[in-house]
Amino acid sequence: MYMPAQTVAAAPSTYAANRTYDGTVVQAVQASEAAELAAAGPAITYSTQAGGMGAQIAAQAGRELAAAGQFTIPPPVSLTQGLVPPDKVEAERLAYEKALNAQLSKQTNAVLEEAKIKKAMLDQTAKTQWEEFQLQIDEKIKMDMLRVDQEAQTMINGLKEAAITQQTDREERAAIAIAEYSKKKALEDMQVKSYQLQKNWFDQETKLQGEYQAAMKKGAALGINAFQV
Repeated sequence: MYMPAQTVAAAPSTYAANRTYDGTVVQAVQASEAAELAAAGPAITYSTQAGGMGAQIAAQAGRELAAAGQFTIPPPVSLTQGLVPPDKVEAERLAYEKALNAQLSKQTNAVLEEAKIKKAMLDQTAKTQWEEFQLQIDEKIKMDMLRVDQEAQTMINGLKEAAITQQTDREERAAIAIAEYSKKKALEDMQVKSYQLQKNWFDQETKLQGEYQAAMKKGAALGINAFQV
């Protein structure tokens, strides 16, 4: 879109028909048309869809300036002034990337080294704790075994005392039994001997009495008077 044509004075038809300019003048005019148009009156706006209308207007403005006989357009302002050139930007980017990679590598190595040290410390701590735990277990086992030995020895001593008591009681009873047996055996032997003596005496008396009776019978048969012995 553009503003109405009356806002810009048209160039004379005879000038436009009989005079042409090289591309250099047209390019210069195109580069500065915005400044002049802003001073001359309302600006003209256009789009690329206008079929090159902007280029035609710029060409008209250039021809008018040439017809006036002077060049009043100021030189273009440097738009890249103060900006860093691309090659320098790329060099700075590469340098920054290199420094960043070096710093990353350094910090990564530092982190890995720190992690290695921490793991070594954890491993050493674990080993120390494990050794202390084993020592505690060994001491506990030794103490438990000693207590078990003491309990066993106490039980053994109790069993020995009980056995001694029972053995003493048994020996006492055995001694009493033996003494009782010996006593009764002695009495029995005495009774047996007394019985044998009495029996022998009785047998002798019986024998003598029998012999006497036989002799008496025999004397009576022979007519011998009895006599007192």
